[in-house]
Amino acid sequence: MEEDSHLANLYKSVSSLKGILNYETLAEVIPLSLYESFGFERTFLFLPQPEGLKYATSYLTSPAEGEARLRRPTEKLPPSLKDLTIKVGRNPQLKQAFREKKTFRQINPQKTFTKEKDLQNLAKTLDLGSAIFIPLVLADEDLGLILVEEGKGEELEEDILAILDTFGDSAALALENAHLYGETLKTSENYRTILEQMGDGVLIIEPNHQISFYNKEAQKLLGFSEEELLGKEEHKTLGIIHLKGVRLCGKQECLITKMPKSGTFSGEVFMETSDKGRIPAFLHARTIYNVKGEVVGTVLIFRDVTRELELERTRREFVAIASHELRTPLTGVKGFLDMVLEGDAGKINPQVRTYLEDAYESTERMVRLVEDLLSVSRVERGRIEFKLQNTDLLAVASEVVTDLSEAAERKGLKLEIVPLRPSQVQADPDKLREILINLVGNAIKFTDEGEVTISFQTEKGKLITSVKDTGIGIAGKDQPHIFKRFYTVETTLARERHGTGLGLYISKQLVEGMGGKIWLESELGKGSTFSFSLPVVKKEK
Repeated sequence: MEEDSHLANLYKSVSSLKGILNYETLAEVIPLSLYESFGFERTFLFLPQPEGLKYATSYLTSPAEGEARLRRPTEKLPPSLKDLTIKVGRNPQLKQAFREKKTFRQINPQKTFTKEKDLQNLAKTLDLGSAIFIPLVLADEDLGLILVEEGKGEELEEDILAILDTFGDSAALALENAHLYGETLKTSENYRTILEQMGDGVLIIEPNHQISFYNKEAQKLLGFSEEELLGKEEHKTLGIIHLKGVRLCGKQECLITKMPKSGTFSGEVFMETSDKGRIPAFLHARTIYNVKGEVVGTVLIFRDVTRELELERTRREFVAIASHELRTPLTGVKGFLDMVLEGDAGKINPQVRTYLEDAYESTERMVRLVEDLLSVSRVERGRIEFKLQNTDLLAVASEVVTDLSEAAERKGLKLEIVPLRPSQVQADPDKLREILINLVGNAIKFTDEGEVTISFQTEKGKLITSVKDTGIGIAGKDQPHIFKRFYTVETTLARERHGTGLGLYISKQLVEGMGGKIWLESELGKGSTFSFSLPVVKKEK
């Protein structure tokens, strides 16, 4: 019956720890539960600090007050108790107890502790007659120590130690769970603070489509109140429209929160404000999944790009005007230089000819730059017209090879086509020619020996054209940026070959404008292959 009583007390004490996730509250409940379940008059809890185990809380009977109650370090206790530090490693018996996770009893600890100086000081400070020490260990991590006083001249039954072992295991687990919960809350609060302070607007949408979080910038940009955002269904509150006019969120549904797994959306959109106005914004949205593959929410991060668009518009207008104004005088300069070199102004000596040829080449580069700038301006302002028609890609490529064969021969390069029939694509022949001139011209420019080859292959309704060279190649770090406007590779070999950084950008815009894609494969020192795809002309049935 005595054993049944102890088990009942154990169940009662362990049950009192369940569900407590606040670390400080749990530190108060542990000694209280031992008092209430087993009747221990003095119970002390020591918790880890950087310097060692320090007194945290206790539950003890005060003769002066005539009742038992919780005591905290802030209350009147022996000063030496608050200052005392227990280092497990320098107390052999305690070290063994933690290693074996085993509760032990010590009779008359003030005298019997000889090597355990910390415990001896503790026993003297508390005037202990007989005590039980319960190590709190979980996964070899020391989480605390419980000290229970048996009373002077009083010893509890031996089997109580095994019962307290079990309680110690439960208390250690509860402390670890509370600690982890506290750290999680702290981390969560830190993340929340970061999101609140972000200069971009942030919205978090739950799987049930309700908005669960917004930061101040989001509220400022959209103009909604807390009541209009928090807990509201996203499609009833948010209005997001793609630049092409497709509504991504609003009215009946929100396509952004229905993206496929690992899907993201990034791009410029219009976001509707509370007053039904619209602001241009750059939006990045991602659906978040947990380890089980379940949707936990969708994060929307956006910023107002009104100023950036205004600056970009001003830049485009300047480039268009400046390029247009430069083209006429440069064409005139080039023409006059050509006339002088042809002898129209009389005979010129070799030294003057050298100067004039250098001037002519520099002017030609300037003319090409101006033409490229004008092409970029037309692309960005949407003023390029594509006259799509059935086009013989092989015929266009053959013309380009003929035009550039002299440049290849000057460098001793082999320029050839690997033919493919049929080679009909849906494209604008003039734009196709410009693309091939850019790609083949670059291949010749950046190849000093070997060959440049144009080849074709069909794949899933597309005709893929590849321009392969044995040139200097492109480093991996440069490849993701190679189709960007004005991007040039920063190497000595590349700098020696003067380029505007616009040809590949223009080629990409033209290919995509005709419904295709462009990409590259390259290895530094071994050459590059630029490929683009265009729709194959469908055979008539």
